[in-house]
Amino acid sequence: MDNDNSIRTSQPKATMHDNKETVHPLIVKIKSLIKESNEELLLQRAKLLKDLHDLNTTTMIDMAQKAKVRWSIEGDENLKFFHEIINKKRSQLVIRRVLVNGDCIADPPNVKKEFLNHFANRFSNPASLRFLLDVQFENRLLADQKDDLERDVTHDEIRRAVWDCGTNKSPGPDGFTFEFRRYWSIIKK
Repeated sequence: MDNDNSIRTSQPKATMHDNKETVHPLIVKIKSLIKESNEELLLQRAKLLKDLHDLNTTTMIDMAQKAKVRWSIEGDENLKFFHEIINKKRSQLVIRRVLVNGDCIADPPNVKKEFLNHFANRFSNPASLRFLLDVQFENRLLADQKDDLERDVTHDEIRRAVWDCGTNKSPGPDGFTFEFRRYWSIIKK
């Protein structure tokens, strides 16, 4: 798999773009000829669709890598860039309209009012159909369960937890991905 990635990323961007430009028209041409139900054309179309998918995946990987590099360079140094990211995320998460009894409400103060009314009505009265348990639970752990909870965490458990997270995940707002596991021999000390 590493060999496949090195081949993919070693292609110049212009070549990848040219490949996309040649693959797409071929797919359209084969699509028009498919009406003849030629099995060879179907196989060729499937191969071209796979090639197009691979090229798109390569482009997305390249874009993600560029975004990480840009963030590491500009994100820490440039508050304007950071605030642009935050404001973009905020604008994507905002609720601009609500549908109440078939009416679409788009005025921001009225949208807020409808949210308040909805949750006030929902939580003003305690739920009447609460599930009640009339059972006494044992509040004790067995000795081996207690010992297991109180024992020290081993280096192997920490390593397993880090490896289970994957490489392209971020543990928090610091932006560092789990790529640091390459240097595990240094970090574990």
